[in-house]
Parts: sequence; C-alpha cells; structure tokens
Amino acid sequence: MTIQELAARIREAGREELETFRCVLEGAGLSWTGPEIVFDQGNPARLTAEFKVEFYRAGDLVDLFEFHVCRDGKPVVSEDEVREWVRQNVPDVLEKRDLPG
Repeated sequence: MTIQELAARIREAGREELETFRCVLEGAGLSWTGPEIVFDQGNPARLTAEFKVEFYRAGDLVDLFEFHVCRDGKPVVSEDEVREWVRQNVPDVLEKRDLPG
C-alpha cells in the first residue's frame, strides 16, 4: 500500500468516527472542516503527512486535531488508532469555548 492509499484510508476512518459524533457536536453548536490529509510540500524527499480537522463555533476556530499519518515516508498510525484518537479527543473539543491564542 502506498502512503497516498494509507492516507486516504486514515482520512476515511477519521471521517467515519467523526460522523458518529455529529449529533453531539452539532448540538453543542460546533461545525468542522475535514478531515483532510495535508502533505508537507516543503521537503518532498521527506514524505510527511498530517491528519487535520478544524472545529468552529459561530465561525470561530475553537480547536483542531492534527497528528502525523506518516513521517519520512513511513506510516506512524493505523486506522484503528485514528478512530480511538478521535473518540478520546472529541470530549475535549466539546468543553472548549475558544482556541487559546
């Protein structure tokens, strides 16, 4: 499996897991963009990609998920790990009001 294929599977696993929280997130007034897989274009020789989801309330960014899918062309996460990570971190998003900054 290529890194691009893995990234697509990771993205889909994350999307499916987020979908299970749709009613809870929307009930809390949250929307989101993603998930997307962002490849580092700065150094193509070091193939690196991150999973990314941004959460918004009333158009304001309140939180984001970001973690590596691959580093230096090697996978660093599985589909099951992505699902678990989403499950563990959605409650934190629900508690946040504003992104510190």
